[in-house]
Amino acid sequence: MILEASDLWVAPPDAPDPVVRGFSIAMERGQWLSLEGSNGSGKTTLLMAIAGLWPIRRGALRLDGRPWGPAAAESQRGAVAVVMQEPSSQLLMGTVAQELEFSLLNLGWDDSRRREATVRWSEALGLAGLADRNPLSLSAGEQQRLLLGAALAAEPGLLVCDEGGAHLDSTWRGRVLGLVRREVAERGMAVVWASQDRTELAAADRALCLGAGPPGLDGEQPRWAGASDRIETHAPVMTVHVRPPGSSAGPTIRIDRPLTIEMAGGGTTAICGPNGSGKSVLLAAIAGVEGCAQVVCERPGGVGPAYAGQFPDRQVFADCVADEILYGPLRRGRPRSEVSRELEIWLPRLGYASEPFLKRRTWGLSAAERRLVTLAGALLSPAPLLAVDEPTVGLDPARSAALAGWISEKALAVPVVVAGQDERWIASIGARTIRLGGTY
Repeated sequence: MILEASDLWVAPPDAPDPVVRGFSIAMERGQWLSLEGSNGSGKTTLLMAIAGLWPIRRGALRLDGRPWGPAAAESQRGAVAVVMQEPSSQLLMGTVAQELEFSLLNLGWDDSRRREATVRWSEALGLAGLADRNPLSLSAGEQQRLLLGAALAAEPGLLVCDEGGAHLDSTWRGRVLGLVRREVAERGMAVVWASQDRTELAAADRALCLGAGPPGLDGEQPRWAGASDRIETHAPVMTVHVRPPGSSAGPTIRIDRPLTIEMAGGGTTAICGPNGSGKSVLLAAIAGVEGCAQVVCERPGGVGPAYAGQFPDRQVFADCVADEILYGPLRRGRPRSEVSRELEIWLPRLGYASEPFLKRRTWGLSAAERRLVTLAGALLSPAPLLAVDEPTVGLDPARSAALAGWISEKALAVPVVVAGQDERWIASIGARTIRLGGTY
């Protein structure tokens, strides 16, 4: 038995009450367990305990028959590899090659063994041409592949993944699941993998659902009456000119011919493409967050776009949810009463009672809840344009659908630009789609 949990009670550090209560499981080697549940049900909290990173409040947790947790013996730690939900929070080294090798150095592997493992996994995960790049300059999908490569290279007995494929395009998601399945079959690796994605959940041998389960949607996802279906023609709010990349290294937008994007007084534009094609680079340039030599934006003066980025942890700064959400709208001059009325409409649709949710601490939220907080702040902020990056990552089906409704309503008034891989959700909001190129 590689993992045994009995009556496990777990809480995030410094949280007053346990989020996970009474969890028990026994896992053999060579088993793949999927973990699902609605946002805030405790998936990440449980995974952090299983990974030995957070202490348990009550119960027993054993790895290979020995007590397991933050105080466990150092000799046990090489048996477990962890891929966290937000890729950039786990990257430590200056280059991709160093990141792949980092855990192997800590495990004391010799030069030959390290070299063999890093070559194998860099080739398997399409990282060979990125060896000298700074990991923080990669796309989120490339970062996720890098972390999975670093984890698998260490030949763990147990792999713990929190939304391990959330940033991957469909091609790489299938390849990664196949590679993990091979390790399960050939080495007897055990896997605990939390996800909202049906393809990832279906790859497992066993499935567990925390809480009441994800508040799902039966049948087809609704298609919202998107503004792109019914707006009148307006003068462009912004015209974006993108030229093909030159020979310079670093993040680029992969197109083979000049691209012009016009965004008028409403409607939704989706930027799609494989990992590394430059979706986030283009969106950040449109939002005015980061410059890109390939992009020229023609926009009127005045207040800039509202923006919710791909990594919520880079944006959240306030201690209280209400302060975080209200900061942007109030700074841009929107009356508090108006913002409060809109929150009272949309927070219940997203599954939260307004007053209790607004009083919560941001550090106690799940990653998906932090994403919703940054999205709410952007949606409520007065702006000529709204830009959102991978808005549905980690969201359960019901909250994804509610978010589609809010964004579609916003797009009746201002243009919305979305970058993402979730093309089914993108279709549900009636977005016109711009596809970037790239190599897999």
